[in-house]
Amino acid sequence: MNIASHDEIETRSAELHNAIRATSRLLRETGTHLIEVVTITRARLGLQPRHLRDGQSIAQELGLDLPLDHQMFVPGHTVWTGDRYGLEVQVRAELRRPDGAAR
Repeated sequence: MNIASHDEIETRSAELHNAIRATSRLLRETGTHLIEVVTITRARLGLQPRHLRDGQSIAQELGLDLPLDHQMFVPGHTVWTGDRYGLEVQVRAELRRPDGAAR
């Protein structure tokens, strides 16, 4: 059996507590009325807006500027990523249409 030491438990608890505090700050910045799903881990925060069409503007507001397009999914979507408050933050959005992309 793998039993964590008291220090390991304290560290993990502190990491999760920091992630929850950061999530609270980010939700205040974006507006909780825009967010449908929140996923929190010790190092990451995932936000899914109520409406995917709002995702890119939420990501821009949070300063997330690294897009990853998922074209093979139905419907396709873009995940915008960046770092905020020591967390990797991801916001799901409608599939973007980069400049010059075929319509």
